[in-house]
Amino acid sequence: MAARNIGNWKEKIITIMVTPLMSCSARLPVYVILIGLVVPDKSIGFINLQALTLLGLYFLGIVGVLGTALLLKNILKTTEKSFLMVELPSYRAPRWWDVVITMYNKSKTFVMEAGKVILAISVILWVLASYGPPSRMDEIRISGEANLPLQQIQNKKSRFRLRPHPSCWKTPLSGLWVEGSNR
Repeated sequence: MAARNIGNWKEKIITIMVTPLMSCSARLPVYVILIGLVVPDKSIGFINLQALTLLGLYFLGIVGVLGTALLLKNILKTTEKSFLMVELPSYRAPRWWDVVITMYNKSKTFVMEAGKVILAISVILWVLASYGPPSRMDEIRISGEANLPLQQIQNKKSRFRLRPHPSCWKTPLSGLWVEGSNR
């Protein structure tokens, strides 16, 4: 699709053949996973081997594109002269009302489309966190506290006790609570 506007058939073929060799952001997660599995996490001086491998893959893509393009340039023969003609649109300052309307419409669409999924997942996570298996969680907490000395458990509990915030004691909003230490 990117080569459909190229008029010269030789340049079109070269573009079609070398485009898949370039590294792009879609390949980055694949590179990261493969490098994480294959390359050890060691350093040579101040350079990490995994980072060096990723850089090498990008350079390999660039060298592959340039080499393939030069090879195809010499293999494919044509008598056609090539030229580049690009028609640029006229640039104008945007109308601010159009910018505001566009931003509002895009934001509204995102909230209405993605908001449904986000809200559903948030409700499911809240239900699971609030009404999860309490007996299993109590067992984990008790087994973890059994390994701690009594003084650490008391410090841990007193540190996270909720208390009224001092600035709220003199206001009508004295029902506000914040986390804080008991000092």
